[in-house]
Amino acid sequence: MVAEPGVVFVTGDDQTRIRMDATGLIAINDANANNRFSVDATGNLIVSDSNGTPTILLNPQAGTITILGVTFQAQATVTLDPGQGVTLADALGNTATYQASGWTVNGTAGCAINGGDLNVNGNAFVTNNMTVQGDVFLPGADCAEQFEVAGATSLEPGMVVVIDDSGMLRESDQPYDRRVAGVISGAGTCPPGIVLNRHGPDDGKRASVALIGRVFCKVDATMSGIAVGDLLTTSPVPGHAMCASDSRLAFGAVLGKALQPLADGRGLIPILVALQ
Repeated sequence: MVAEPGVVFVTGDDQTRIRMDATGLIAINDANANNRFSVDATGNLIVSDSNGTPTILLNPQAGTITILGVTFQAQATVTLDPGQGVTLADALGNTATYQASGWTVNGTAGCAINGGDLNVNGNAFVTNNMTVQGDVFLPGADCAEQFEVAGATSLEPGMVVVIDDSGMLRESDQPYDRRVAGVISGAGTCPPGIVLNRHGPDDGKRASVALIGRVFCKVDATMSGIAVGDLLTTSPVPGHAMCASDSRLAFGAVLGKALQPLADGRGLIPILVALQ
């Protein structure tokens, strides 16, 4: 421990770990000299991450708590436990615990910081740009885009759809239709990995069409069996694809390639989207 008039230091590893001075400041630093916990002269309590960036700010004069830039207007208490981290609790029973591994809010793990993983339990909204220096892994199987649905047409996942004269989607019903747009995403075990041009919740007025990737498609094999690798086109059965056995008619009307066979009848099979 080192002291000077009005100031008390506690040092370790040649770094100041704790500082207390006459203004009322109490600061606790880590081994890299980054401030992790402090109470300033006005009584504000600040908890920071390993980079020294404030993540919790408790302002007793204003009666507010700010967590990761979001300010809560609520009366709260703060508990500091060396083994459990810093816990905030308000009068409504909400709790937020900060540890070196990240946040736990109301018993659910939230954001893990300090150079580790970022885990978000719920929706994430990014106001500005997001830059990823690495790979993006998506559990879904295709990239889809939403289009407007014509009139009172009811479309379901797996249906083959075409573009009508108004530029909207409707169920296919003609063989070798060059107006084919693709397959409605989300059938079987293949939810979309990413959806473009989406605006708000689904209301039936828009539908997601698979653009690239793998999607489950309704097919009709009553006229010709379907083998793996066969090109598929629209069929006379509404919302179904069939084997594009006529290469002359198939030009411009192919919607994908079969990834599973169907010898006869109708069914739902995975296909690789490939408009051509």
